[in-house]
Amino acid sequence: MTASPQVLVVTLKRWNIIGEKLKTKVRPSLRVVLAGQAYTLKSVLVHTGPRAGRGHYTAFIKASHGWFLADDSTVFHFPLLPDYVASTGYGYFFERESAPEHASLNSGKFVNWLAIHDAYLSVQYYVALV
Repeated sequence: MTASPQVLVVTLKRWNIIGEKLKTKVRPSLRVVLAGQAYTLKSVLVHTGPRAGRGHYTAFIKASHGWFLADDSTVFHFPLLPDYVASTGYGYFFERESAPEHASLNSGKFVNWLAIHDAYLSVQYYVALV
């Protein structure tokens, strides 16, 4: 890859091998640095419910004056990202900031955020070129 991607997507495995929900709390940073490039959290996908096959999917979207929860045909405003997202969020979308920072991968908050040691929760990350 020759350039930083515009969008960075981080996904968490929230279900065990038999489909039960894993509620390990993972508090996302609102801003992360990866390979010297800063990214800002813009959206979070959330699953509420006990199992992978049962529950409800919603999304939080960042706006200039807070967060909006998109829930089917209804939209709710939140001044801050709610705490329950730490145990229900599984997809995190970060947007690249315009100017790269001078920081290494090992010194950014991103590495600390992904350093989760749990027997059942696996963390995956990948980048999407837009």
